[in-house]
Amino acid sequence: MGFKVIRKITKWYTDDTGARFGKANVDLDLAVDVLLQSDKLDKILLATGDGDFTRVVSTIQNKGCRVEVLAFDNVSRELRDEADLYISGYLVPNLLPFKGLEDYSSWGRRAASSGAYASAMTRDSASSGSSGTTTANSGR
Repeated sequence: MGFKVIRKITKWYTDDTGARFGKANVDLDLAVDVLLQSDKLDKILLATGDGDFTRVVSTIQNKGCRVEVLAFDNVSRELRDEADLYISGYLVPNLLPFKGLEDYSSWGRRAASSGAYASAMTRDSASSGSSGTTTANSGR
């Protein structure tokens, strides 16, 4: 099993009112990367709730690849419906840090042992000799 993290520098802008905001514009990079790699993968986990990825998901599925979506808030209904599996990020143990918990090392252990959440995209590396994963966040 493997994974690929795509890092992109956030560019900061100031609008006419003086408000500062950041943009990473990772959507297109993620879409192109996942489409190029999908032929070599059995499963892809997309960390986004952006409905713009719905067509990308269906295209990848048509190539025979399973697509799972992990997201938190404001998840597109169309994206959730198109994905083979939707996973709420709040259900994945230790994905978000929580202040005020002295010992949370065992938090979520039951869910992890029962297979209640997905881990990553894989290709059977034992038989193919290769593995790969694309995990990215669209920032929306």
